[in-house]
Amino acid sequence: MIRMIGFELRKIFSQKMLWAGVVLLGALAYLVFSITFTNPRPDLTDEYAPYEGKVTDELIAKIKEDETTLRSQYGEEELFKLGKMSVFEQFSWERSIQVNLEEEAKLLDFSIAKASGSEKASLQLHKKMLNEVNVDEFVYFNGPEEVVDYVNTFHFVFVAFLLLLGLSGVFSNDAQWKTEPILFSSRYGRSKHLNAKISAAILFTIIVVSASEILNLTLRFLAYGTTGWEAPVQAIFKYTTSPYAWTMGEYHLVQLGVSLLGALGLALVILLISTLFPNTFLAFVVSSLLFGIPLILAEFIMVPEDSLARLIQDYSFMTLLRVEELFMQFEAIVLFGQPILTSIWIPAVVTAVSVIALALLCLRVKRKQVHA
Repeated sequence: MIRMIGFELRKIFSQKMLWAGVVLLGALAYLVFSITFTNPRPDLTDEYAPYEGKVTDELIAKIKEDETTLRSQYGEEELFKLGKMSVFEQFSWERSIQVNLEEEAKLLDFSIAKASGSEKASLQLHKKMLNEVNVDEFVYFNGPEEVVDYVNTFHFVFVAFLLLLGLSGVFSNDAQWKTEPILFSSRYGRSKHLNAKISAAILFTIIVVSASEILNLTLRFLAYGTTGWEAPVQAIFKYTTSPYAWTMGEYHLVQLGVSLLGALGLALVILLISTLFPNTFLAFVVSSLLFGIPLILAEFIMVPEDSLARLIQDYSFMTLLRVEELFMQFEAIVLFGQPILTSIWIPAVVTAVSVIALALLCLRVKRKQVHA
C-alpha cells in the first residue's frame, strides 16, 4: 500500500503544469517579498525595548513622562520622524482598543436586559468573550503581524492554485490516457488503488500547506526576527473588535489548523470532480469555479446579507483558507435555542460537505462503468 501511495504521489509531482504553476508562484512571491527586503518597515526593536512587557500603571506613567519630555525637546515636524513617537502612538492606540472593548461589554448589558431567549444567550456569550480579552501585553510585533496577514493574502492563493493544478488530473488523467479499464479491472483497482490516490492527495495537500507556511515564517523571521508572538491579536488593525482572547502566536496556530481543514476539504472535492470529467482541463476549470466564485463574491461584489450568494460566499473553502473572516468580529447563529459561533459552525458545515464529497468519490469510483 505504501508503494502505491508513493507511486500516486510521484504521479502528482511529475505533472508539468504543476511545476509551471510553482514557477509562476515563485516569480510572484519574489516580486511580493522583495518589497519586504528592499523597502522594509522601520525596525523599531530598540525603541520598543524599554517599554515591552505587561501593561502596568508604572509603564503607563513612564511612557507618559517620556512622551512629555520628547515633545518638549522637538517640534512637530521633528517628532513625526522619531521612531519613539511611533511607539508612544501605538501604545496609546492599544490602550484605546482595551477601553473600547470594555465599553462595548458594558453596552451589551443594556441589550441583554431587553433581550430574551436565544438572542439574550447570544449577547451573553459575546459579553463573556469580551470580558476575557486583555490587550495588556505591549511588544513589537511587525513580524507576527505580517505572518498572520500572509494567510489571508498569498497563502490561500498559493495553496488553492497548487491543489487545483496538482489534483484535477488524479482521476481524469486515467480516463484521458485510456488507462482506466486496466486499473479498474485489476484486483485492487477499485479499493487499494482508490485509497492510494486519496492518501496521496491528502499527503500532497499537507506538503503544499507546509511549504507555504515554511516560506512565510522563513522570510518573516529573516526580515523581523522571531519576537512579538505574545502580543494580543487585537493589536492588529483588522482584529481590533475580535472577541477572541488570543495572542498572535495562538491565533496563527488556529489559522494553520483552519486553513489545513479547508485545504483538505477542497482537495477531496477536486478529486470528486476529477472522477466526473474525462478531460483534465475541464476538471480544472470546474474546480476553479468552485473556489473562484466565492472569492469573486467576497472581493468584487456587494452581496446582501440575507441572500443565497452570501451563503455561497460564507460556506466555502475560500472562507476556511483565508480564515480571517471567521475571527475578526463576533458572529453566532442560533441552533436549537443555543448560540454557536460561526467560527465553529462554518468549518463544521464545510467539513461535513468534505466528508460527503469523500463518500460520493468512493461511490463514484466503485460504481463507474468503464469500456475498453
